[in-house]
Amino acid sequence: MDFNLSVAPPNGTLLKDAKFPVASDEAVKYLRSLQAYNFSDLLFTDSLVTFSDTGKEVGEFTICMEKTKHQSQDCYLIHANSHGVVDGVPCGTSVIAYITSSMETLDQQHHEYVKLDNHPLDRKTFVLKEGATFTVRQIITQGDEVTRTLHTHTQQEMRGFISEGANLLLQRQLVRQRNWCDLDMTFLSLDSEGSFYNVKYTSLGDELKSVAGQEVMLFGIERSLFTSYDVVTSWKAWFLSSGHLAYRLQVGSPVSMELIQMPDTTSQSDDAAGVNKQPLYWKKDLQMQSQFHDRKEEQRADHSAYLRQHPELRALLADFLQFLLLRKPTHVYNFAAEYFASFSKKYPDHQASAGES
Repeated sequence: MDFNLSVAPPNGTLLKDAKFPVASDEAVKYLRSLQAYNFSDLLFTDSLVTFSDTGKEVGEFTICMEKTKHQSQDCYLIHANSHGVVDGVPCGTSVIAYITSSMETLDQQHHEYVKLDNHPLDRKTFVLKEGATFTVRQIITQGDEVTRTLHTHTQQEMRGFISEGANLLLQRQLVRQRNWCDLDMTFLSLDSEGSFYNVKYTSLGDELKSVAGQEVMLFGIERSLFTSYDVVTSWKAWFLSSGHLAYRLQVGSPVSMELIQMPDTTSQSDDAAGVNKQPLYWKKDLQMQSQFHDRKEEQRADHSAYLRQHPELRALLADFLQFLLLRKPTHVYNFAAEYFASFSKKYPDHQASAGES
C-alpha cells in the first residue's frame, strides 16, 4: 500500500562483499545541474486511486507540491499520502518534506503504518539538515515495543541522497527533461532501518496506455532499490507529458495506483508561461455574489454545528496553541506530532476517519 515502502532486510541474506553504497558521479552532476531550473510548472496535485489485482478499489494516493520557504531558504513543500485497506488490514504512509531545487532534503517527516490486530507496526522517520550535518531519527513501534534510533551523517556521506519527498519531485523533472536516459542515475536513499542503499532510475520509454478512457502516450520510469542484502525492489511509474502521474505499481505487488480522471493542465500551462489571466469581478455580479454568500452561510452553519457537537475541540486546539507559543519550537511539524501522539495512545479505539459522520 505504501507509495514507496522502504526495503526491510530479510533474515540471513547479508552479502559478504557488501560495501557502503555511493551515488554515481553522473547522478551527482545531474542534481547540481537542476539548481538553474524553474519547477513552477511541476507544482500541482496528483490524485490516484489504488486498486487490488481483482479491480477492487482499496485506497487513494495524493501528492501536493508548492513553493515555500524553510527557515528563510527557498524550497518546495512536498506533501504526499497513501492510505487504504489491503486484505482487510488498514495501512498507509505519509510524507511531508522541504526540498531544494537541487533535490537536497532540508527537513522530512515520513510516517508508515500497518494496523495488524495482533502486531501493529508504526514507523516514523525524520531527516533534518542542520548546517553541514544531517540527522536521521526513527521511532518504530511494534506492538508494545518502541525502538528509538538517532544517526548523524556528514554532507559528504549524504552526497547524492534522494529522500522520499525528493523522489516525487525528481520523477516529475525526469519526465520533463529526458537527457538523462543514457546516464548512470544511481543515487542514495535510506531503508526501513535507517541504513543507506542505492536507488537507480531507468527510462522505460514511451508507451501508449488507456488513461481515464483515453488512449494517451505515457513516459515510464523504473525505480529500483538495491540494499546491502540480496534484495532488489522495483517500482514502475508512467507519467503524462505534463508530469502528472498516471500509473504506479510495485513489481510483484497485488495493488496498483491509477489516474481515473484526466487533469486540467490549462491553468498549469498558463502559470508556467506567465499568461496574464483576466480578473474575475464577482462582487459586481449580483448572481455570483448571492451564490457566494449563500455558500458561505451554509459552510458557517455546518462548521458551527460540528463545533457545538464537539466542545472538546476548542479546548484541545487552545491548549495546543498555548503550549506551542510557550515553547516556540523551531520544527513545528515534529512538535505537533509528538504533542498529539499522546492522545492516540490514550484513545486507541476512537480514531476518526475522514469519511466519519
